[in-house]
Amino acid sequence: MKTSVSIPQLTWYMREGKIIQWYKSVGEEVKKGEIICEIETDESFAELSAPTDGVLSQILVESGNTAAVHIPIAVITRPDVISPTVYSVPRAVTNEALSARGDIPGPKSDNLKNGAPMENQDVTHLIERLELFEERIGVGLEGLFAKWNLSTGAIRVTGEIHAHSGTVIPKDLKIVVSTHDDSGRVIGVNEHYLLKDKFFGLEAFEISVKTSSLPSKIRLYPKVW
Repeated sequence: MKTSVSIPQLTWYMREGKIIQWYKSVGEEVKKGEIICEIETDESFAELSAPTDGVLSQILVESGNTAAVHIPIAVITRPDVISPTVYSVPRAVTNEALSARGDIPGPKSDNLKNGAPMENQDVTHLIERLELFEERIGVGLEGLFAKWNLSTGAIRVTGEIHAHSGTVIPKDLKIVVSTHDDSGRVIGVNEHYLLKDKFFGLEAFEISVKTSSLPSKIRLYPKVW
């Protein structure tokens, strides 16, 4: 089971925090409540503790970088725990049989552990940024994280968008997330809208895309609207 670590909103006006130092490295065991990193806010410094026991499997935001509040900065994995699931799957049933009878959405149902499907799968590695679009518009997409939920068949993408020129974006924008199968066909799409007059240089976003199967690619790009 995977648990995300994020920067909490310590004050009502706090929007982001800077990672000063990681006290743990990827692959190290952590205990619930153990301090794993130090962050800097507008007013003070704070230490973040592990929300659960496990292994620090991913550091998504390195020391010296900034992340918006509530956006994942690390992942803790408990390899000995299987996520709760609505499925009842005998060990003898194969992945192919599960997919054929519709118990697991789509053909790529190979993320089984000890015979039971995991509720959420980290699919951040499938994200493809169209950086040319970002450069032309003058924005950047960072801190990206994606999960596929088996029970709902939805991809959830989180991240933050910032303006290259300080606090201004040239026009109203939208962030587009599209999912693609092995042939490149679009199997899901959704958008997040940003209004020029209400953008202040940095904004966190969360976009969910319904998809019938685990995609081979998640494309993410900004667009003027």
